[in-house]
Amino acid sequence: MTVTEYEAKSILTSTGGFLTGFSHTLNPYVGCSLGRSLCGTACYAAEMRFAPREPVPWGQSLKVKINAASLYRRDHARVRRKGAPLSIFMSSVTDPYVPQERRYRITRGILAEMLELPPDTLVLQTHTPNVLWDIE
Repeated sequence: MTVTEYEAKSILTSTGGFLTGFSHTLNPYVGCSLGRSLCGTACYAAEMRFAPREPVPWGQSLKVKINAASLYRRDHARVRRKGAPLSIFMSSVTDPYVPQERRYRITRGILAEMLELPPDTLVLQTHTPNVLWDIE
């Protein structure tokens, strides 16, 4: 498993396609470290347009967006200045509770920012019970 830390340029991505009803997606990580152990061998994310650019097969690498919480604060302000609704689907192409979340707390940091600057709607999709780490 390859884990890389990096500073992302943004955290909110405008939606389209199958996510009708949401204004943005939010993915705290790039890639997936679950190795298809929960999604099965037909992992849809592995077939998406960005997957072939990855240096290792999907499920064997993870990029950690170490500045995700501060980016949420900035991107939230940008969306609100436009007067647009903020309806977030978290996460469309990764799991927000990969095992490395225990160490990095990226998702937890974003959720803490959302307590102060809430979106209008938040749907958090995970395949793990690790969401219970942040139950409070």
